[in-house]
Amino acid sequence: MLRAFTLLLLLSSLSMQANAQQDYSFTNQVIVNSQPGQQSSSVDILKILSSGNGKTLRNTNYTVIAQQNLKVNRQAGNYSFLIRNQPLNIQGDVTYRGFTITEALAPYSVNYTLKITAAGFLKEFPITADVINLKPGETTVNLIDTNNRNFTYAVTGYKLNYTNKSLKTVQQKAASIDDYFQKTTFLDQNFSLLQLIDPYDYAGYRTLMARIDQSQMAYEEVNNASLLTKLDLENYDPARLQEKLIAYNGLLQNKRTEALRVFSTLHQVFYSRGNDAMRD
Repeated sequence: MLRAFTLLLLLSSLSMQANAQQDYSFTNQVIVNSQPGQQSSSVDILKILSSGNGKTLRNTNYTVIAQQNLKVNRQAGNYSFLIRNQPLNIQGDVTYRGFTITEALAPYSVNYTLKITAAGFLKEFPITADVINLKPGETTVNLIDTNNRNFTYAVTGYKLNYTNKSLKTVQQKAASIDDYFQKTTFLDQNFSLLQLIDPYDYAGYRTLMARIDQSQMAYEEVNNASLLTKLDLENYDPARLQEKLIAYNGLLQNKRTEALRVFSTLHQVFYSRGNDAMRD
């Protein structure tokens, strides 16, 4: 009876070993700078950042921190390795003219190698993962080993891949930020002109309405630029563009309403006088 119980425990232990699951975590850091050997697209990105934050290209850089989780599933001699990636943590010079553009600085893809070692054994899996919304995609690889080796795992050779598409993403973000400041200045200038419009200038009514229409076109040009969504101005709006658009549109509508009211009143007055003259 004791021998049978001992055998049962042994079989149970072997079953647990044969169907084990383990988790490992890895962290890699890559510095993106303008030193020789860097990819041309990443250097061009740094040039944009340096032009927008007032630093020299040489002193502009950022660090990409990659955190990964390796889940090892083993059933008998069959190993399955699932690598999950956390969103990339990008730190350093990640602003352009005050706006944080972290997501635009994400690489197009990443390369790394899953290295599996044991006594007298080495297996390497080169892996490429596309990056979407700062997060590299997950990857699964498999290995067959019936020797019950005690494996050690490592992630090595972590590399960021920047392409022309990566550069274009940063260029578009920087262009939107430049447009934000240009549109704000444009709106300020037209707001000053709008304030000078006299809705009671009935003698030059056509000119008056033309000026109001021009002010309307200026408002629509800024509002239709969709900067609110392109730059998430709800969270950061240093030039108060949203506030200015509301004030501008309010004044514009007041000017138009008052000008139309004055014209309608004058029209009614002259119409009544015309009727009176015809009766006389």
